[in-house]
Amino acid sequence: MGEEGAGAEHQHPNPDTESAEFTETPSHGTYSWPLVHYDAPPYRTHHFFKQFRTAASNLNNFHKGVKWSPDGSCFLTCCDDNTLRVFTLPYYDSVTSVNTCSSAPDEDSYAANLVASEGESVYDYCWYPQMSASNPELCVFATTTRDHPIHLWDANSGQLRCTYRAYDAMDEITAAFSIGFNPSGTKIFAGYNRTLRIFDVHRPGRDFEQHSTLQGNKEGQPGIISSIAFSPTHSGVLATGSYSQTTAIYREDNMEPLYVLHGQEGGVTHVQFSKDGNYLYTGGRKDPYILCWDIRNTVDIVYKLYRSSKDTNQRIHFDIEPLGRYLGTGGQDGLVHIYDLQTGQWVSSFQAALDTVNGFAFHPFLPMATTSSGHRRFGGLDDSQENMNLSVMASSNKRIKISQDASIMPHMPDDIVEAILHFLPVKELTKLSVLSKRFRHSWKFCKNLSFDKKSARWLSTPGLAHLVNKCMVDRNDEKIHRLHLYCDPLEILHQVRLWIDNALFLGVEELELDFTPSKEKFLLKSRLVGLESVKVLKLTNCDLDLTQEFNGFIHLRTIRLQNVRAWTGSIDSIFSTCLFLESLELINYTCLFSLPILAQKLKSFKVLIVKNCKDILKININAPTLRSFHYHGKICVINFKCELKDLNDVILNIRPSRNFHLLPHPKNVVVGLAYVRILTVSSSFLEGLAPRFEDGEFKELFFCLWNLKEFHLLVKKESFINPYDIAVFLKRCIRIERVFIDLADYSFINSLYWDLQGKKALYECNIMLRFVKYVKIKGYMLEEMPSAMGRFFIKNARNLETLVLVKSKKYDYMRIDLPGFMRRGITTNAKVEICEYLKDKHTIFPQHM
Repeated sequence: MGEEGAGAEHQHPNPDTESAEFTETPSHGTYSWPLVHYDAPPYRTHHFFKQFRTAASNLNNFHKGVKWSPDGSCFLTCCDDNTLRVFTLPYYDSVTSVNTCSSAPDEDSYAANLVASEGESVYDYCWYPQMSASNPELCVFATTTRDHPIHLWDANSGQLRCTYRAYDAMDEITAAFSIGFNPSGTKIFAGYNRTLRIFDVHRPGRDFEQHSTLQGNKEGQPGIISSIAFSPTHSGVLATGSYSQTTAIYREDNMEPLYVLHGQEGGVTHVQFSKDGNYLYTGGRKDPYILCWDIRNTVDIVYKLYRSSKDTNQRIHFDIEPLGRYLGTGGQDGLVHIYDLQTGQWVSSFQAALDTVNGFAFHPFLPMATTSSGHRRFGGLDDSQENMNLSVMASSNKRIKISQDASIMPHMPDDIVEAILHFLPVKELTKLSVLSKRFRHSWKFCKNLSFDKKSARWLSTPGLAHLVNKCMVDRNDEKIHRLHLYCDPLEILHQVRLWIDNALFLGVEELELDFTPSKEKFLLKSRLVGLESVKVLKLTNCDLDLTQEFNGFIHLRTIRLQNVRAWTGSIDSIFSTCLFLESLELINYTCLFSLPILAQKLKSFKVLIVKNCKDILKININAPTLRSFHYHGKICVINFKCELKDLNDVILNIRPSRNFHLLPHPKNVVVGLAYVRILTVSSSFLEGLAPRFEDGEFKELFFCLWNLKEFHLLVKKESFINPYDIAVFLKRCIRIERVFIDLADYSFINSLYWDLQGKKALYECNIMLRFVKYVKIKGYMLEEMPSAMGRFFIKNARNLETLVLVKSKKYDYMRIDLPGFMRRGITTNAKVEICEYLKDKHTIFPQHM
């Protein structure tokens, strides 16, 4: 495996210039992450090799990963000899620490500060999230091993603090396959076969909560739970990976499954959230890709990140740097690949070892990273001399200059180079083809031909035509994965049609045509019949007869039509021919008054998004598998023709129209929303459900959203709702947990209904919100109705944990008397906080931002 000197080939930095490589700590005592250029290789500062081979019995020893402590003072390693070692990081100086290894190539930099031995093979390990070297009581880490309970170790003394035991149906100890602390450090979540068990950190022993990952109808997440990760934003969300090639997202408070993600080729071995908590990254064994998921819309994979791991069963760990911009991952080739998470594009690679790099971790706040390498060998002892390597590396801000004699990937095999080039943007490949002999024909390998809006900034129309022609011609029938065009097609009409035909001939899977710059709609006359390769189709500013052209798109999964002129029967044609359709998005689409969503025969249709379709009057939805429905536009008739048991999240951002001032047939709408868990509506929607006087009597609409957990209200300027209308709606949501109300700096309008009935009814009502734990009112001001709404939650939400009042932008200068506000309501244990408009530091936000 990788030798201890695997990184010695890198040139050492010039000591005279090292002082400018990192941003120094400011004199005010605050620390900022230095500017790090990830397109330059790091320099090795420490390496460890010999101490992992202290006995003849562990000559075939290898690493299983490495993890930094939360405070960055040390890092923890795990090896195949069932031992865990803690290495304390020496004093770090940005001027001297990155020069070179402080030891000879055949010697370790220093010895481990602690060695803890387990009885069997270690399955997983993790640091206590509040760990601090200055507090010995918090210096602990947890491990789980085969046929043993969960152990909590003292990181200073190496003593066993306590154990957490789980028992199976035969009353025998069963071992966890994965473990993880929740962000607050109060609980240990452990993964078992089709089961999650939760232990209270302060109550060791055999007391635990048990949750099955499979529901009664066998839906959910089967298999062994192999990895656990929590959202870093303290939003109460966690993700679990399973060897059944699935990833599930749960709520921490009640372990309710939110989503189950499919798409990994191998069993999931590592999951990690982005720093903002909106994206999830998953990796699997014998799977060459890390998948990126947007947890707000889990229908499609955002992008894939390549790594060399298709032939190993090892856990190949990856990590995200503290600012959340870059991801680093190892692989079988001994390389560490760095990716830009904003674009999903490859940035650089460096040789970390001569063997499998199974562990990579960024330091929590210093420009450093550590890697571990090795794998099990079955050959003679001669092979085992290159079996493991543990390195600590520091980054620099020096950029690599590409010339004809040197390239950024001098030692990579051709197949690895080709795999990386597939993910590079066309602009970068063009540079490589000019600057490097090795990459002279790199554009031939590019499968993602993305000429998007950013490309239009640096390319003229003739330049675009030249570059696209260069990528299209002489490909030797090399397959194209994605074609994205952003241009005015009227200037190069013949060439655009030729490009589309060639892409379809070369088996393009994702076709995105954005002709927004054109003043006229582009008439698409390509051969779109009988094609089975296209899976994603996105058209903007096009004219297309869908009744004829869609007959060949059998395998289409995603369709987005923006500013596309419709023909009679267009939508019917889509649902009758695209049998594998998963997502349909219509933006500024001419619906011809009626939008029929007849997807009763489709088994995978999950997402429907309709935005700003001006002439729409009616939407008929018959889609039993629908999970997400977003509507933005004027009020129209919405009919749900079937029971939507899988419907998870809905947005109804509606506004009054000439035809409808209130929501027509509101009873039919709320009945169709019976199974919804996340609901975002505008105040116009709530007006249609509000109590009103009819025939001299005050009447309420009776309905029940029994499954709703999160409610988000967007108050519009023309709204006439009042706090009592909101209270009556929440009364029908018996399991509501989170409430977000965005007043958008608009004041409630004092109506006769509020003065005569609503005000008195709100003060006298006894609506018990038993499950509400979090409420945020944005745009709060000291007026009668907003104050009454705040007091309502304090009075009726007996289990309320947090009430956040974000001041209105117009009245950000005002001062709210918090004690007086509390005295006007019934005191609770709720934490009431007031934030300025631009200083909302709470990390809990609505799912629909």
